[in-house]
Amino acid sequence: MTFDKEHYERYGGLRRSEIAFWEKYQVQLDYMKSFLFCPCGSVEGLHLLHSLGKRVLGVEFNENIVKRCPFPDLIRHGDARNLRGVIGGNATFECTISFDLLEHLQPEDILKAMREFAWASSMCIVIGFCSTDFKWFYNDPSHITWWSYNTWKEVLSSIAKVDNFELVCEDREEELFIFKYFER
Repeated sequence: MTFDKEHYERYGGLRRSEIAFWEKYQVQLDYMKSFLFCPCGSVEGLHLLHSLGKRVLGVEFNENIVKRCPFPDLIRHGDARNLRGVIGGNATFECTISFDLLEHLQPEDILKAMREFAWASSMCIVIGFCSTDFKWFYNDPSHITWWSYNTWKEVLSSIAKVDNFELVCEDREEELFIFKYFER
């Protein structure tokens, strides 16, 4: 099964960054079977992954979004900074995807969330973010960490490296990083 851009654009749930991600990177992630999805308020990625036959679980901080989610079996209310408390101590996914979430956190909480993503992921972490370089830059008061693209790259790469994840793909236009796990 493949990503149907027209369906999801009509459906109106996927953000521009998510649509671009699935168009460009589906082939790279298609072999993976299980995904943890930690977005900021957009639950349509859950439906997309599920419709592609993937095992998926979403974790969303906003309780109202969780309550309104049309896919209640696929989502839990929780905090990306404490995934172990939300999904349990032994839960493992091949890939964690987080779109437009980290800029809502303080730097020390970005560290916590990235470490939790690494804990939950056996193969890959995908991070979409909003930087000060973004061509659609906007002043969202809930974005409390405003870093340049290069600062995001440096900070996230250094955190990921602690858990043996390395940056293998970056997309400056879509503000997206893909980190893969490497045994040491």
